[in-house]
Amino acid sequence: MTYQELLAQHTAIKEENASLKAQLAQLYKLISGFKSERFVAEIAQEQLSLFEAEASSLPEGPSTETITYTREKQSHPGRHALPEHLPVR
Repeated sequence: MTYQELLAQHTAIKEENASLKAQLAQLYKLISGFKSERFVAEIAQEQLSLFEAEASSLPEGPSTETITYTREKQSHPGRHALPEHLPVR
C-alpha cells in the first residue's frame, strides 16, 4: 500500500468514526432525556425545511378576507306533555 492509499483510508475511517459518534450521542439523548426534551432528528429536519420554504414564499402584501356565515339556532324541545291518563288537580 502506498502512502496516498493509507491516507485516504485514514480519512474515511475518521469520517465514519465522527458519524458514529454523532449517532451515539443522539441515541443517548433519546434514551436518557425527559419526554419533552427528547430530540428526534427527523422532526428537526422537517422544522429546518419550514424556514427554507417560508423564506422563498413570503407574501407580497397583507391580504384581507371577509368571512360571513349564517347559523341556525337549535330550538329547545322543552318538556314533554303529561300523559292523558294522569289526573290533574
